[in-house]
Amino acid sequence: MKNLLIFIIVSTSIIGLASLQQVDHKIVKCLVCKNTVQEMEDAISKIDPKRVVEVSGFRIDDQGNLITKTAKYSKSETYLTELMETVCSTMDNYVKVTIKKTGKLDLLKMTAEDGSMNTMMSEVDFIQDGDLNKSLPHYCLELLEDQEEVFLKAFMSETLESDLDIRICSQMTNICKDAPIQEDYQLEEDDSKDEL
Repeated sequence: MKNLLIFIIVSTSIIGLASLQQVDHKIVKCLVCKNTVQEMEDAISKIDPKRVVEVSGFRIDDQGNLITKTAKYSKSETYLTELMETVCSTMDNYVKVTIKKTGKLDLLKMTAEDGSMNTMMSEVDFIQDGDLNKSLPHYCLELLEDQEEVFLKAFMSETLESDLDIRICSQMTNICKDAPIQEDYQLEEDDSKDEL
C-alpha cells in the first residue's frame, strides 16, 4: 500500500513537471502583460471621469501666483503609480490553462468581482504548476518595474485606445509577438484616404 502511494505521488509529480516543461514562459509573460493592461483598464473605468486632481508646476504668473493645472485623476501620474503598485495582486486570481478546442495556452481569471466562478472553466484544462501560479504576480511586478514609463505614457494619453494591450505588450515593449506589422497600418491609412 505504501509503495502504491509513493508511485501515485511520484507519477503526479512527473505529470506536473511535464506540464511545466510544455509551458512557454515567453507566452506566459505576454499573457500576464495583456491581463495586467486589462486589469488596469478595469480599475480606471471605476474612477469617476469628472474627478480631477491639481497638478502643480514650478511656474509663477506675472503677479507672483503659482500657476496650477488640473488633470483627470485617472490620468494622473500619482494615481497610475499607485495602481501599478497594487495591480499585480490581481494575478493571484489567475491560473495557467489550455483551451480545450484549440490547445492554446492562456490565463484564466478564476472568479469575477462578485465572487462567482468563471463560467469558462469547463472549456479549459488546468495546467499543473509546481509554483502554484505564483510566477504570475512575479512576472507582473517585473513587467511594471521594467516598463513603468511605457505604462505611464500609454495610460496618461488623452484617450485610451481599444487595443491598448497590443500597443503596450507588442508594439511598445515587444513582449508579445502578435502586433500587426507596420505595413498593415500603412495599408489601412491608405484605404481610409481613398474613402474620403
